[in-house]
Amino acid sequence: MTLPASTPTHRERTRPLPRPISLLLPVLALGFAWALPATAGTTSPPKSGFSTWNEARLLAWRESAHGAPGPGTHPALLRLKAEAREAGAAPALSVLDKSKRGASGDPRDFYSLAPYWWPDPASPTGLPYIWRDGTVNPEALVGTDSPAFRTMVDRVESLTLAWWIFGDEAAGARAAELIQTWFFDEKTGMNPHLEYAQEIPGVRTGSGIGIIGLRRVAIVLDSVRALRGHPAWTAERDAAFSDWLARYLQWLLDSGHGALADRQHNNHGTFYDFQVAQLALFLGRDELARERLGRGVESRLLTHVDASGAQPKEAARTRGLYYTAINLSGLAALANLGEAIGAPWWREERMRLAMLHLARFLDPKEEWPHKDIDSFPRHRIAAVLLLAPEGVLPPALREAAEAAARETDERWALTGAPLL
Repeated sequence: MTLPASTPTHRERTRPLPRPISLLLPVLALGFAWALPATAGTTSPPKSGFSTWNEARLLAWRESAHGAPGPGTHPALLRLKAEAREAGAAPALSVLDKSKRGASGDPRDFYSLAPYWWPDPASPTGLPYIWRDGTVNPEALVGTDSPAFRTMVDRVESLTLAWWIFGDEAAGARAAELIQTWFFDEKTGMNPHLEYAQEIPGVRTGSGIGIIGLRRVAIVLDSVRALRGHPAWTAERDAAFSDWLARYLQWLLDSGHGALADRQHNNHGTFYDFQVAQLALFLGRDELARERLGRGVESRLLTHVDASGAQPKEAARTRGLYYTAINLSGLAALANLGEAIGAPWWREERMRLAMLHLARFLDPKEEWPHKDIDSFPRHRIAAVLLLAPEGVLPPALREAAEAAARETDERWALTGAPLL
């Protein structure tokens, strides 16, 4: 998508590149062993298909996967094949697998612990827990639903793409089984709410900040869109999954936890809107999506991003570069959804400025000026930049991002999806 010539975005294309970006350009002349298909770099709003995956990119990969020599053996495709094989042999995961329980005691309630909260060493019982921003308490990774949910989504995505790209019928059938087991199976399905997500022992049994833990449901939505062409994804499964999603969406809109997440002026608010909009579009509630995305320019973009393109609340975190990239990834995903239904986020100067601000740090020599305790991998910034439609970024910067994508086997390079 190219923006009209009257927009600030278009005018910016004629300006010199910022100095840190220009440092990246010599790498473009070196050549790369692997090349993306010619159309893979084109980002456009979702049309008839996917809302998180880049449909044009995946279509190009599907064409190249059956060609020889070269593109069919790109590292990202080889990794996909290997991960799909592993996923196909792995057991189906469900919320029943966890060893811990939320306050309800119901094993079908999703349960997680707030990851940055730790036992208080000054308390004999460790209660109440205290906050250590950016430092994950290992307790949160054991016996809760969070790791299993991430693994389930990864497996569903791998299996679905193995069918969609390579034509592996068995992989597609297994993906359908995994979705049913986690979400809507009569015996193992998750209750459609997050009342007990991100418990803080001694403080609260759950919170709206836990809603962000289900943001990757968007990948499952695109998997289902793809699987609608597979015989294993029956009308009965489609109806049962849609019913589950409708009840979860209503909980997001009506619950106190949902209201709290909606009030957050940081990544939690971004990914609350992201889930509401994604679910609404999937379920055909276009007016809800249009309303949510329409007011998001003011409530999210202009609130989160300042006039320089920085995101002060995210940058202030101990993992400031990570949170800046992740939140902008969410904002860009909202922008692409918005463009598809008449909410033109990309014509906002702040979107372009936010992209250019983050783009500086694609160059590993450019020092992040704030605290950063975990050294966020700089090449993943390219995943965020490639969410921008054609014309938003200077062409040389876009090519620098594509160059980073050509050198990695990570899934975002294959699907063009936001960092989730």
